Formats: sequence, C-alpha cells, structure tokens
Amino acid sequence: MRQILVISGKGGTGKTIIAASFAALAKNAVAADCDVDAADLYLLLHPEIKERHKFKGLPRAEIDQDRCTGCGRCYDVCRFNAVQKNITAKPQHRKTRPLTSL
Repeated sequence: MRQILVISGKGGTGKTIIAASFAALAKNAVAADCDVDAADLYLLLHPEIKERHKFKGLPRAEIDQDRCTGCGRCYDVCRFNAVQKNITAKPQHRKTRPLTSL
C-alpha cells in the first residue's frame, strides 16, 4: 500500500484539491481529511459512507493551578486559542497577577 500525505501550515494553498485529485485517480483509495477547522474533502469526492463512528476527542485542557504563576505565557503561545484571558491564577508564595491584567 502506498501512502500520500498532503500537509502545510498555511491555509488556502490547495491541499484539499490536490488530495482529492490523487484520491480520485487511485483505485480503492482510503482518504482521511484531518483538517480540524474545515474537513471538507467529502464535498469534492462524494464518497460512499460505509461506516460511521462516534468521535471522542482528548480531555479538555486545564491549567494546573498549583504551578500557574499568572504570567500569561500559556495565552501567548497557545495556537488553538484554548486559553482565555479571564483566568485568574491561584495565589502562591510567588508574586502573581491575574491574566485579565494582560
């Protein structure tokens, strides 16, 4: 079995079109559209759905209040926007500030 992966961090580059083209040309292709924001490969291929499965994601992310200093770094580096600025760190012996002050 051959595998082809079409990947890029930039949107709008034509990844879905390229993947759909390869899948349409292949015989007995198995295709997986793993785009978390817009998995729409099915719009181009109109596949016959043979099975359906319930999706289960990972547990919800949580801030470890025992380790949080309230610096806001998690907010700055999270590329999924999973951290909100209105979270307040639990007071510790270190100097802390709530994320709302950022």
